Amino acid sequence: LSLCTLACVCAVQLRDVARVFPLSLEAHTGLMIPCIKNTLADKSASATLKAEALMLLKELCEAHDWTVMQPYMPNVFDQVILCSSEKYYKVAAESLRTLCAIVPILRPKAGQTQETFDHRLYVPRCFNASLSKLSSKDVDSEVKEAAIRCIGLVVARFADDMGADAEKGISTLIALLDSEISRRAAAIALCDIASSVLPVPLSKFTAHVVQTLSAFLRQSDRRLRTSALETLCAWMRREGPEMSDALAATALQEAAALICGSDTRTAALAIRLGMVSASVSPARAAAAWATLAPAVLQLVEQSTGGTDSALVALVMSVERHAPSVGAGAAVAEHGVAANPVTASMCARATAEIAGDVKGHLERAMASGAYAVAGELALGLASGTRLSHVPNSAASPETSNLVVNEVAPGTRDLSAAHTALTALLEASRAAADRVIAEAAAAAAGRAAGGAFGELVPQVLGAGDARVVLAAVRSAAKAAHELHDIYTVEESAVVSTLRAVLSAAHAATGLASECAGLLGALAPGAVARELGSRLGDADDAVRTACCAGARHMVVGGHAAALEIPQLLRCIRDDALTVRKEAAILLHTILLRAPAQLGNEAGSFLQPVFELLAPRADLIREYDLGPFKHRVDEGLELRKVALQCVDVGVSAFGASLPMDDLLQQLLYSLEDDTDVRMVAHKLLAKVASLAPSAVVARTPEIVPRLRKSIESKAKRDAVKQEVERVDALIRSAMSAVRALQQHSTIAHDAAVVDLVTNVCETGAMIEQWNATSSESAAPVSEKGADGMDLS
Repeated sequence: LSLCTLACVCAVQLRDVARVFPLSLEAHTGLMIPCIKNTLADKSASATLKAEALMLLKELCEAHDWTVMQPYMPNVFDQVILCSSEKYYKVAAESLRTLCAIVPILRPKAGQTQETFDHRLYVPRCFNASLSKLSSKDVDSEVKEAAIRCIGLVVARFADDMGADAEKGISTLIALLDSEISRRAAAIALCDIASSVLPVPLSKFTAHVVQTLSAFLRQSDRRLRTSALETLCAWMRREGPEMSDALAATALQEAAALICGSDTRTAALAIRLGMVSASVSPARAAAAWATLAPAVLQLVEQSTGGTDSALVALVMSVERHAPSVGAGAAVAEHGVAANPVTASMCARATAEIAGDVKGHLERAMASGAYAVAGELALGLASGTRLSHVPNSAASPETSNLVVNEVAPGTRDLSAAHTALTALLEASRAAADRVIAEAAAAAAGRAAGGAFGELVPQVLGAGDARVVLAAVRSAAKAAHELHDIYTVEESAVVSTLRAVLSAAHAATGLASECAGLLGALAPGAVARELGSRLGDADDAVRTACCAGARHMVVGGHAAALEIPQLLRCIRDDALTVRKEAAILLHTILLRAPAQLGNEAGSFLQPVFELLAPRADLIREYDLGPFKHRVDEGLELRKVALQCVDVGVSAFGASLPMDDLLQQLLYSLEDDTDVRMVAHKLLAKVASLAPSAVVARTPEIVPRLRKSIESKAKRDAVKQEVERVDALIRSAMSAVRALQQHSTIAHDAAVVDLVTNVCETGAMIEQWNATSSESAAPVSEKGADGMDLS
């Protein structure tokens, strides 16, 4: 390899390190920056190497705080500017993208003056380098897009120091809105400028920009529509009070057509635009609701997720400025059946803005709107109220979104207790199970606002399903409020013990509740689950393993005593063994590092589960015929998928001889099991071909049996297709074995191919079977089923 190639490889590797481990290179920036500068200044350096050096510098700027990178700007800035004039488009584009990353380093906060660093020395050169690219007619589109973005960031960050150049930059970007190639990039850049805290002169451009962006909302390009909506939100937030009602109505009418359930991202942005417009004045709020209401109410009735936060923010804005239009009541009424979450949050926001939470709570209980009552009682129990704030963590393209949050409010535990009592009574009195569980879930949501004080009351209510529905709702609510208050571990543990009681553990909800409680107090819940594994009740041990699985999915695997839990794979009860195997499967998928170097020892008992057990086969006499049921089949499927993921994750470090010994059972098992085993055999062959060669006398007859399978004479179409799939699966396994010379020349394999696969009616299927069909399957398991 040439030195240039080696340098490129090093730059790529360092860039990956900077992206994956952002802070790991901070101590080495003093060494890297001079190297980058020298590379950019070297006339003999290839364009590819310069592009890689610029990308590395960009990653360093984005990964590190401005305090780390700003001292190096005097050394490297000049070279970045010079690279922007390079003839090769890739270098020019990367230099402009690097300038975009440098802009916030030059001035960390818009409007801020720094004593030790004068950003004004860099602004004209940065602006002119970008503007010059837009004046060239033959500039590459990639360079043009980067230049447009750079101008937007420069004006947004330095407008107060640019004088007439700020307006010149804005005019240039607005002119680019008429270009089909550049209009989306220009819209994004204008969004950056409109979001700036600096006094940027935008008023004179408002009418033209709003009309142009509103027209973009009719285009078929989804990315253009979303960028236009984001820019309209920013522009209206800034210039809304000076904007005419007719101009605002134009934008809202176009946005209303985009509110539908098929594109929730665009719908949410359109609703946000209505929220921003409604915050201008009472008249604008009433007009915004009148324009958007038909589409919004239809969306609420469709029960489409992804727009809840936007809907609540719109209702809050309209209720605050024009309460007489009844936006909150309308959304609550239309969504109470199809979308109770949105309906209840809108009702809560309306009640809190009106200052009549208790009155709304009484009316909700009287009308049977239990979800609304639970949400209102949650606010009273926790002493919080709904609010909405700008999504500061969002990217520049989504900075105009807002996220709903809770803020401190007035706590009334007595009123919450009264509401909780009424909801529990409603759940007990309801003849319909669905209504009973809905009331119980609402009661749990109310209790989640004061977990330690109110959940004990929930545990004594109704039957097991009602209690668990309430506990699940309470745990979710408490987790939502984790920034407001912390639930005591003792309350969580006492609730978990009630959930794992014999009366409750047999229901499927018990394990989910255990997992949700684990999010509130991971360590305490993990210890309690471990201590209950010795319980005499099979249902309790099963619920413990399933609860641990929910904790793994929730990201709390580190708190679990994994060796203790996985010993349940050898439990006497079939349900416990199955749940423990699924737990291991989930750990292998989501937290394999928790297994450390012990993966082989954990998978060894799973290998043993692959063998059929005669004591799990039941025969039922149905008169003229007998029905045979293999109760262990599902466990063997789970075990085989677990092994499949384990082989993918840990490879040859597993005991392959032991695995192949047990895999022989799977190769002659049920059709579904055999097809998974064929793909697993292909994996094992690629990892340990010598181990497979040693067992070909046992493997080949089993593959031959699958290849020679035939459907019954009276088989239906689905059964015929199933047999064909089994034959193709076995042939794919043979193809995979042939990829390894040590196996391909084995006498048994050669005989199988020559005397079976390449003869008679088989040859057509054999020729149609490619080696790719035996490629490793995804980590969801060989049949694509996600057990986690």
